[in-house]
Amino acid sequence: MLDDNAPIEDVVPARFVHIDQSETGAREVLRDNIHPTKLAEKLGKTRWSIINVWRPIKPVYKVRLNDNFEWTKLKSMSTGSARLLRCQDS
Repeated sequence: MLDDNAPIEDVVPARFVHIDQSETGAREVLRDNIHPTKLAEKLGKTRWSIINVWRPIKPVYKVRLNDNFEWTKLKSMSTGSARLLRCQDS
């Protein structure tokens, strides 16, 4: 039996600036990060979301930006603050 309240483990912070999420990409994230596979399949049939937590782990001094995207710097963020961003909502 699947425990819906079990913690999701083995998800690590992203190492690079990235874009979030097409529906197809979000389903890949679900499949790649939720184990056992049966739990990912079960969640995929319900309403689910991907919510990113943005939190500075250490100061960032240099970031290579792609001019094809609009970037916003959150100046007030410190290592003690966080932002929640809903990237996908089924």
